[in-house]
Amino acid sequence: MPFTFTTAAQVTLRAVVDALCLVYPDDGETLDGYSAMVAAHNVDLARSPITLDETGAVAGMVLLGMRDRRGWCCDVAVVPSHQNRGLGQALMRRADAEAARAGLRALQLEVRDDNAPARHVYEKNGYRYTRRLPCYIATLDGLGWRYMRSPSGLTVARDESGDAVRRWHGTRFVAAPPWERELPSLLARRNRAAWTALSDGREVACLACSWPDDRRRLNIDLLALTNDTTHTDVRVLAAAAMRETGIETLRMGLEPADSRAAVMLREFGFRVDKDLWEMIKNVPE
Repeated sequence: MPFTFTTAAQVTLRAVVDALCLVYPDDGETLDGYSAMVAAHNVDLARSPITLDETGAVAGMVLLGMRDRRGWCCDVAVVPSHQNRGLGQALMRRADAEAARAGLRALQLEVRDDNAPARHVYEKNGYRYTRRLPCYIATLDGLGWRYMRSPSGLTVARDESGDAVRRWHGTRFVAAPPWERELPSLLARRNRAAWTALSDGREVACLACSWPDDRRRLNIDLLALTNDTTHTDVRVLAAAAMRETGIETLRMGLEPADSRAAVMLREFGFRVDKDLWEMIKNVPE
């Protein structure tokens, strides 16, 4: 193939973002936003395979995040003009080699359900499906929560220190999170806050959110529900978060389809805007 293989550390991040914008033109990726993502998700640019075409432009990539002995394929992408030439498979093999050199035991990624070509590449590379991770979205008016008020005995407390997230993350009240919502990622968010619902002074639920610099939506990063949490508790928390941030679109990405939080969101009227699968493979030694 007429390509040169290197790593993401050897090109500018601007070049990576430009290539991603060719692959996903509707995402509106920015350099600042992508730089923050790389830091938050522990992406190792020196371990991330990149290929350049004959002009020196980025033709494809696999960006690798690394935590302990696990790895995550953050962005696996080949620009449209170079697709269907075996480049995706070549990049995945190089990602496997980098993971093995780094001593990783497993690699994981997410792929859209309707992206059959990418799923085929991952299946051939040994990835297996583990769980379905839809993304849910709704608006304040669509939910009818604009004038939501707390009932007697229910109060909402806001926390920006990260203490609430640390307290609730990893408990049995939260579904096992995808890579982007593991604790290191949540604590590295630039714009974030958490709200807890207290029933007669006792915490019964926690909602942690973050938002991009353009404030186009409020992202639910954690929704912790105890056995006592009611639909009203969650409505009040979400309405408070949207009212205090002034953001009226609420989204929860990559939530296991069978989690209690996902079931509740669907009951509220959230719609699925993306349907993804989590896939995992063991790294050959």
